[in-house]
Amino acid sequence: MKKQFFATIIGLSITLNGLAYLGPNDKKGGGDETPKGANCSPATAKLTMEFNDVSAFIEQGGSMFQNRQEGTPAYEVPKGSNLFAIYAGALWMGGTDVNGQLKLAALRYRSGNDFWAGPLTVNPGTGDYNPLYPVGDGARRDFGEANIDPDQCQAYDKFYTIRKAEVVAFNIWFECNAGIATEGCDDIEAPSNDVLKRIYGWPAHGDVSRGQDYFLAPYYDRDEDGNYNPDNGDHPWYDDILGRDDVLCQVDRRVTLYGDETHWWVFNDKGNIHTETTGDPIGMEIRAQAFSFATNDEVNLMTFYNYELINRGTQTLYDTYFSQYLDCDIGNYSDD
Repeated sequence: MKKQFFATIIGLSITLNGLAYLGPNDKKGGGDETPKGANCSPATAKLTMEFNDVSAFIEQGGSMFQNRQEGTPAYEVPKGSNLFAIYAGALWMGGTDVNGQLKLAALRYRSGNDFWAGPLTVNPGTGDYNPLYPVGDGARRDFGEANIDPDQCQAYDKFYTIRKAEVVAFNIWFECNAGIATEGCDDIEAPSNDVLKRIYGWPAHGDVSRGQDYFLAPYYDRDEDGNYNPDNGDHPWYDDILGRDDVLCQVDRRVTLYGDETHWWVFNDKGNIHTETTGDPIGMEIRAQAFSFATNDEVNLMTFYNYELINRGTQTLYDTYFSQYLDCDIGNYSDD
């Protein structure tokens, strides 16, 4: 019964990038993956997903479904029922380097920290990934020192929230204003300032002057110039709107946005010393989505999560394992 109930409330998908290439330090005694200059403070951003009939509390720093301040569960379904199905959750990942040394990043109840906000540094041109075109399994992301400065951890200590309906409305409004569409434009209203703020503030690009990957959050490049500019009709990228279908499943590995409401954020395991597991850092950059749908069926009682795991370090990770950890408490926690 417990497993059956769990399957109705949470979904997970993980995309791996660059976990098996041969880096320049893949040799005995080579490569120092110790954080250099990384002295980030723990992430503090939090939000509660409440778009459909689930109330789910998540934190930027990797922990989920737990109100740590009060020590109570925070995955409520149905919303407002005071019934909680999950006490805590987090992403776990680990593997070994070429010398057999364990690299590990994980959380249980976040008594310490293994994750910090923000993208990691890379050496441009070390990979061949270009999200403007279809990407196959063999594509490799840029890699490098895989470091981050404290001010960048602080700058990315947030969630970026967008709704599919907002993006659709922005598209229609833009096409009417640009003369691309002419029919039905008389009743089209301009998006609200809040919607425009979310679209114009979308983190499509990293700061290359700080060593970050230029391509960050998924965006639709209407004019195909490689730069995010909503003035030209660019916007956060849902691939299943307005008759578009640019990403062919099982062939194209690009990650777009999912859900009716989407929370996007980026975090890493290199911002400081791992005090939750005491494990050695990997150099992993995680681009995360928490999303949900508003429906008239069981999907209205579910939430979903997508993680894009990118090994930004110079060392290959072998014997790799990763999963979503969950402490499920259904009813009385002592008889689960």
